[in-house]
Amino acid sequence: GINAEYGGQSTLSYVGHSQGTMIGFSTFTTSQWASKINILVALAPVAYLANCESKLLVAVAETDVAYKIQDAGHYEMAPSSEAMSAFLDFACNHAPKFCDLSVCAIAGCDPQNFNESRYQILFQHYPAGTSTLNLCHYTQQVEVANFTHYDYLNATENIQHYSSTSPPMYHLPAVTVPVALFSGARDSLADPLDVQHLKSELPHNLIVYQEEIDYYCHTDFVWGIDAGQVIYPTIIDLIKKFQR
Repeated sequence: GINAEYGGQSTLSYVGHSQGTMIGFSTFTTSQWASKINILVALAPVAYLANCESKLLVAVAETDVAYKIQDAGHYEMAPSSEAMSAFLDFACNHAPKFCDLSVCAIAGCDPQNFNESRYQILFQHYPAGTSTLNLCHYTQQVEVANFTHYDYLNATENIQHYSSTSPPMYHLPAVTVPVALFSGARDSLADPLDVQHLKSELPHNLIVYQEEIDYYCHTDFVWGIDAGQVIYPTIIDLIKKFQR
C-alpha cells in the first residue's frame, strides 16, 4: 500500500518511468489510491503500445515466446543474479559497444548520452527480471493496441476476475491526480504517437505539464548524462509546487 504519513507528509508525489507510469495510470483511477497522491510525474509514459518499435518487445509479441515459456512452467524472465552481473561487468569493461547494443535492443538509445564508465554500476541492478505473466501482458498490449487488464485467454477465468468474458480497459478519463508528461521524440517503446493517444484520454485539466525532448530515447530519462540538467530540475519544481 501507499503510506503517505511516512516522513510527516499527508500525500506523496509519484515519479514513474516506463512500466512505473503504466502502474500509476492503472492505479490512480480509484479514490482509494489517488487521494494519497499529489502529482504523477510520468517519464517515458506507457499505456498504449500500438506504435511500439522496441525490437525486443516486438519480437516477444510476434513470437509469443512469453506464453511458451510460461506454458513450460517458467514464471520468471531474466532474473537478477551474481552470474549475470559478473558477465555484464566483464563484457562492458572489455566491449562497451556490447552494452550499448544491449540497451538499444530494448528501447532504442543514444550511446552519446550514456556515461560508459557507469556501466559497472548500472548493470549491478539491470536487468532486474520480471514475470512471464508481465511479458504476456505486454504481448497483449502490443497486439491488441488497447490499455486493458490482463487477458487470461479463457472466458471462464476472465469472468472469475472481471465478471466479463473479456478484460476491461483501464479507464484513463477517471484518473484524478495532476499529471506531468515527459516524453522523448526518439523513444521507440513509448512512441510519440502512443503518448499523444494517452494524453487525449487523460482529463485535460489535470495535465499540468508536458515536455517532449527531441533527442531523448527511452532510457535517457534515468540514465542520460544530461538528465540532471534537462528534466530533473523541472521535476523537483513540480513536486514542490504540488506538495500538500
